Amino acid sequence: MEEESSTPLGVKMLADHLVKVKLQYEERINELLQYIKTIEKEKKELQQHYKEMEDELEMRRQEIYQMKREASNEYVVEERENWKALLNQQRQENEKLKKDIEINKARIKSLEDQLKLVEEEMKESEEAAESPKEESEAVDSPMEPIDEADVSNQSSNSTDQTSEDEAMQMGPPQPLAPPVSDSPPSLDMLLIQKQALEEELARTSKSISKLQGDVKEGRELNKKLTDQFMKKVDLLETEHRERENMLLSTIEGLKSKLDIELEKKWELTQQIHAEEQERSSIFSFLWG
Repeated sequence: MEEESSTPLGVKMLADHLVKVKLQYEERINELLQYIKTIEKEKKELQQHYKEMEDELEMRRQEIYQMKREASNEYVVEERENWKALLNQQRQENEKLKKDIEINKARIKSLEDQLKLVEEEMKESEEAAESPKEESEAVDSPMEPIDEADVSNQSSNSTDQTSEDEAMQMGPPQPLAPPVSDSPPSLDMLLIQKQALEEELARTSKSISKLQGDVKEGRELNKKLTDQFMKKVDLLETEHRERENMLLSTIEGLKSKLDIELEKKWELTQQIHAEEQERSSIFSFLWG
């Protein structure tokens, strides 16, 4: 009777223990499932963060490549060649302006020579105009009386000679001018030519002044471009050194950050693997 009464008690205790163990197991399973969900969520976040870091690293690599390209000798040489081409173009323009100045100076000299010739012709014309006046005054002075027939003959001869002179001169007759085969130009024409030459000389002088101003401006621009070129070269070299130092520090920082993240990920993976092994051991123990 005692054995029969003790057996159900042991079975009952064993059953209670099994129920308790099962409840603990269920609670542990629920905790592990919640922990796994949390780990999966953290894993996704870490993967997203890792992807962002990879994208950032790729972007940094592109920036490094661009900076290296800009800091490379080829880029500096290309930049210098562009500046040299610009300076050569400015020098060619200056040479062209100098040639224009020389041409205009030669033109001014030619105009001055022509002006001297015109002044000489004007002087000769004035002298030629004064000579008939003196002859006219000599004719108006008292003379011996002459015969009317002689006067008539002289008038007729003078008229014929005047007609021949008009035909030879191919232009309006010049009063009080001696009969010559090639008469000099009129005083008005010489004055017009002189005025035209003076105007042309003034325009040419103005053009030379403008060209000299352009040459001066070109030289100043050339000096300015040269200074800018040297400053640009110095700035590029300084930026190259600064960017190189900055990139080295950035790369080191990214490497350290990436190593830390990879180490955390590896530890998390090991922890998840250990939890899975523990869970498998529990399942094997309970259902094995």
